[in-house]
Amino acid sequence: DIVSALEERLRPLVQAELSVLVDVLHRPELLFPEHTEAHRKCESGGFICKYDELFLSQK
Repeated sequence: DIVSALEERLRPLVQAELSVLVDVLHRPELLFPEHTEAHRKCESGGFICKYDELFLSQK
């Protein structure tokens, strides 16, 4: 069955994408070079707070 074959082939890709998403949400400052404004904002939680508010306001 084609659907089963696709699910089997895509499962590792979906799991990898979710893993990256969890890493970004857990430590977003690692996306940016140290000693930059973006890195500092992420370390202080500003990045996640801003986007959480945006996400919740869209619901």
